[in-house]
Amino acid sequence: MPVMPTIAAWPNCPTGAIEFTATTGVISCGASSSFWSGIAAGANTATGAFSTAGPWTFSAAGVASTPAMSITGTPFSGTGTTSIPQLYFNTAVSQPSTWSTSGTFIGWNAPGGCGNIWDAHVNGGVSLAKLACSGALTLSSAIVANTANITNTLTMTEGSHNSTQVYTATGCEISNAATTLSTGSTTTSTGVACLPANSIIDAIVYRITTAITSATSFTIGDGTIAGRFCGTQTTLTIGATGVCFVQADQTGTSGPRQVSAASVVVTTNSNPGAGVIRLIVFSHTWTAPTS
Repeated sequence: MPVMPTIAAWPNCPTGAIEFTATTGVISCGASSSFWSGIAAGANTATGAFSTAGPWTFSAAGVASTPAMSITGTPFSGTGTTSIPQLYFNTAVSQPSTWSTSGTFIGWNAPGGCGNIWDAHVNGGVSLAKLACSGALTLSSAIVANTANITNTLTMTEGSHNSTQVYTATGCEISNAATTLSTGSTTTSTGVACLPANSIIDAIVYRITTAITSATSFTIGDGTIAGRFCGTQTTLTIGATGVCFVQADQTGTSGPRQVSAASVVVTTNSNPGAGVIRLIVFSHTWTAPTS
């Protein structure tokens, strides 16, 4: 005798898509329908696209090794038009044709005239970081870039025509190593040409990592002007530091403009017996607009 279903067993299926299995009493959406009849705890087997006009609230807290929400699929890789982001915020009429062809995990396509694309706050406080629809990125604190690269850069781009200003911090030895002073000469050139071509040199900073002996002072400059960046420095002990920007006012130097790439030169008043100094150059450069 067939098992009779209860009223609560009826799913929310499209018209004509209900199936009833007499031997089990199970009422379900027909095989031809991929309609979501409900979302229950555990795995849900519906495969059709899901959409809703109502708000959704996810109140689950993450637990060890388990996020409250997880998207594990791989972003689609196609053309600049078809490579839609895996998680996509899209309220604009026109669609981009410049998505990465290698795929994108998170993307936004905001309408014209919007305020911010994203805006970060902590505990109801002021905005800490935000990206306006105009393309302006506003941060409430300094950008910190720590990488293993020889050169760390911050690029500011004028979005309409791709003109850039690039701020660079460059170590003066391979892998940002410190410079070992020559004991057979009063001058030591760095192994890396850390004064970039066509740049403005903002400052050179140093730290002595092995005390400088025998000599009693040093200057920091280039191959032409010994004290271009730093005048006479007399603290030669390990851990001594300095910030050099004599070039800024062009008094007795060639100024901050660097035409050709060059090494930094440390000049001591006599041949040193030992000494190692770490040197980092801060500078900025520009590129012209592309259109």
